[in-house]
Amino acid sequence: MDLPKRYIADIRLGAATDTQDESGRILKTGSWANVDREAVEAALKSFTGKRFQTPPMYSALKHKGTPLYMLARRGEKVDRNPRQVDTYSITLLDFKPPVVRIEVYCARGLYLRVLAEEIGDALAVPAHLGTLVRMRIGHFTLDEAVPDGEFDKLIEADSPGYTLAEAVGHFPAVTLSEEQSRGLSRGMIPKLLPGSHAALPGQGALLRLQRPDGTLGAIAEMGLAGLVHLRRVFRES
Repeated sequence: MDLPKRYIADIRLGAATDTQDESGRILKTGSWANVDREAVEAALKSFTGKRFQTPPMYSALKHKGTPLYMLARRGEKVDRNPRQVDTYSITLLDFKPPVVRIEVYCARGLYLRVLAEEIGDALAVPAHLGTLVRMRIGHFTLDEAVPDGEFDKLIEADSPGYTLAEAVGHFPAVTLSEEQSRGLSRGMIPKLLPGSHAALPGQGALLRLQRPDGTLGAIAEMGLAGLVHLRRVFRES
């Protein structure tokens, strides 16, 4: 969940809704006739980088143990503290009024439905989020995804997807020696001495311990003085 994400989103100009997306009740309307491509591109620039954004009522965040969306459905509204978000880039893909199609590359925590309304405010036009597709999270992409109706076919596939080592490819890798790999299989915790491996992550960071053949031996947490804490150990294939 902490990995960066890439979305393609359609923002519909001309109407704001109570859910900030197209499923909601229209609260107000306004003309987008004076909005041109140059104005949209200028507005998008102001939403990149680190800034604060107020989470929407229609979200899974909780207030006194109750999800906000449940309160919203009951017609209740509570104060929400703004949270820092980080948007690496926003690219205008298409502008066919009243639809603005953008690609957003961001860190965890950004609400696209709020961004849609914010962009509308910057253009002085009510707006809401239309369609939204997550194209990528970390190194996992939509192009490599398997439709849920085809899961059974994976059993017979020659290459059914990511290996365990590839699936946790966002963690720094440390390749164990043959001796360390054998010891890991017997429950021995390897010690990663400085200089014996490539640059090691700092204390508390997760890393993947790979066996000499490239398979995943364990997921570990970096400790002090080359010591690691094993979080998950995997059998040799």
